[in-house]
Amino acid sequence: MLFSISHIVTLGDTVLFEAPIPSFIKTLGAIFRANGRFAWPFYYFLILFSIIIFSKTAINKNFKTSVFLFLLCLQVYDIQHVFNSKDLPYGTFDTKLDDDKKWISIFSEFDEIITYPPYQNTMVYNQDYQDLMFLANKAKTPITTGYVARMKPIHIFKDSLERNITKGTFNVDKKSIYVTTSEFINTFQTPIYQNKLTIKKLDDFLLIYSNKIDLEKLFNNSVLDKKRQDSIFKTISNNIEKAFHNFKKINNSLLENKNVAKHGLDEVTITDNTLKIRGWAFEEQAETNLNDSIFVTLTNQQDSYIFGTNLISRPDVTAYFNKQNIDSCGFDQLIFGDNLPVDKYDIGFIIKNKKIKAYGKTEHSIIIK
Repeated sequence: MLFSISHIVTLGDTVLFEAPIPSFIKTLGAIFRANGRFAWPFYYFLILFSIIIFSKTAINKNFKTSVFLFLLCLQVYDIQHVFNSKDLPYGTFDTKLDDDKKWISIFSEFDEIITYPPYQNTMVYNQDYQDLMFLANKAKTPITTGYVARMKPIHIFKDSLERNITKGTFNVDKKSIYVTTSEFINTFQTPIYQNKLTIKKLDDFLLIYSNKIDLEKLFNNSVLDKKRQDSIFKTISNNIEKAFHNFKKINNSLLENKNVAKHGLDEVTITDNTLKIRGWAFEEQAETNLNDSIFVTLTNQQDSYIFGTNLISRPDVTAYFNKQNIDSCGFDQLIFGDNLPVDKYDIGFIIKNKKIKAYGKTEHSIIIK
């Protein structure tokens, strides 16, 4: 009973008080997820105890029998829906999409449906994952979304998914269709640039699949549809064109006798002349990295080419290395090497404030062809 009450006592939505308990008890209790159900054995015991006490009281036997029959009938009445559940009428389900049949026809052409980002309840409108699941079920095609009471951390699946997208591994083992929105289209910029994809817009969703799959008959292919797709490709191409020139060349002598840039890599994906890299880096001797910037370096025998990165907050790295504050040591960057000279390049990092503070080299390399 005490476990069902838990150490957090509430009245409605108001927390009355929270009693301190050892962390190992919190960890044990978290296994059961909902602790209120542990009050049931107490209620069962209380009911059974009341029945036994009442049956042993010195009152008229017929009266006791009548009370028990009344309570039994009241209980049956209360759970009557259990007996009638087999006769429930079939309901209907209507999605908020314009043309369910069109969606089902499209989904039926694929072996799997992948929503990106994964496990999002809402992409375009509230709880739209339910409609996508319903249509996938009608098409008899597996879909990577849904609702479960518990699930393991999703970052492993998400990382694997993004690596496959960067590599452009479409239509290799399975015919896959990605369902996403324009907010996340940059995730697909590498295979778009490599001209591996077809993109269609339907009900404000973007449907992305290998251009080796011909589904033109399932789309209206209006002038507006073509303009939408051309606009997406043009935006991505412009972004990539800017990235081609977004680097600086320095002589390797500028990297000599610098402090060590400690680093860790969560992802290194190399495909053709493209590098997708994600991880963390900081000056090993520093307690803080305020105003520091992280650059990825591609270094050959004579020169280094420096690329800026998108910084990501990593308080876990601060805690692990027991630093004062190096939270902004995380980074994520997609690098296009088409404008670099043909050569083999070692991948490294520069930590820079007003000048280069630290340099570190990884065990990875990329060959620009």
